[in-house]
Amino acid sequence: MLQGHLNIGLNLGMTAAQLRALLSVIEITIGKQEADIGLEILNRVLESRK
Repeated sequence: MLQGHLNIGLNLGMTAAQLRALLSVIEITIGKQEADIGLEILNRVLESRK
C-alpha cells in the first residue's frame, strides 16, 4: 500500500527529497523501524522508475 502512495506522490510532482523528508517526520513521530521500512520501499519505487 505504501508503494502505491509513494508512486502517487511522485506522479503528483513530489520529489524524492520531499518524500525522504516525510519519512524523517515519520521517524520522529512514529518510529525509526517504520521510517526505515518506508525508506526501503521508497528506494524500490525510485529504482523501478529509472
